[in-house]
Amino acid sequence: MTIARYFPFLSHLVVRQHFSASVLDAVQKAIAAGEQQHQGQVCFAIEGALPLRELARGRSPRARAHEVFAHLRVWDTEHNSGVLIYVLLADHAIEIVADRGIAARVAQSEWQTLCDRMRDRFAGGDYERGAVEGVSAVSVYRVTEVIGTSTESWEAAARSAVETAAGTVRELRVAEVVRQDVTIENGSVTSFRVRLAISFKYASES
Repeated sequence: MTIARYFPFLSHLVVRQHFSASVLDAVQKAIAAGEQQHQGQVCFAIEGALPLRELARGRSPRARAHEVFAHLRVWDTEHNSGVLIYVLLADHAIEIVADRGIAARVAQSEWQTLCDRMRDRFAGGDYERGAVEGVSAVSVYRVTEVIGTSTESWEAAARSAVETAAGTVRELRVAEVVRQDVTIENGSVTSFRVRLAISFKYASES
């Protein structure tokens, strides 16, 4: 499922000025292209300004992004792999909110770097390029599961799994332990096995 939409609260014309129908169409196509390569859902949402009730509450762009994430049901994916890119034009704010299946495996600093790059594009007036590059960058994050074994310990087994992944995949990010088990023979542990979910940044050969 792909989504590219904006929220015309109070400032419909401002949103349209920067994100015309053709720009939104380009964003939609970038989302669709990315989702052909992964099982996640990327949503791009734009607001010209916060609603008056949110301003009165002192709502921050980050808090508003979480509200939009919930409102659009970005969390409602099979693998908890939804990602929201939220743009608040009045505050020059860009926030990325990822569901737990992605958030646990991609550092917040990675998202912040992406937001900064998009903000630079927007500051130069290139909203289409900034938005499309942002969507495309979100789509390069992948997660793969690798099993490592060791006769020494779970730590050594995890290290073996990471080394195996590093042999074929570049730019590894975060590893999460999915499962641990041991092999027992004659009442004694003979080997340790760890299954890791490892996030990495995918780069196309093209």
